[in-house]
Amino acid sequence: MMRVNITDEDLVMENQGLKKRITELEAFYNERQPKESILQIEAKAILESSGDGLLVLDRKERVIDSNKKFEEITGYQRKDLVGKTAL
Repeated sequence: MMRVNITDEDLVMENQGLKKRITELEAFYNERQPKESILQIEAKAILESSGDGLLVLDRKERVIDSNKKFEEITGYQRKDLVGKTAL
């Protein structure tokens, strides 16, 4: 269906309504994003506070994290290690 006789004021009002709806949807999306649990935050703090180079593996021996000391010792960056198999 074609819209006829639409004024500039109508378009401005429609645009404002759409912008408001986008803002609402963005807020809803951001609220729904998983937040880090306190346990995850504490685990990261412990990992980074260690003076040893640490590599964290999952049950399938894939790298899921490392600390900065590990990067310093090995020269490998965390982003390059995550997802790789340790063996």
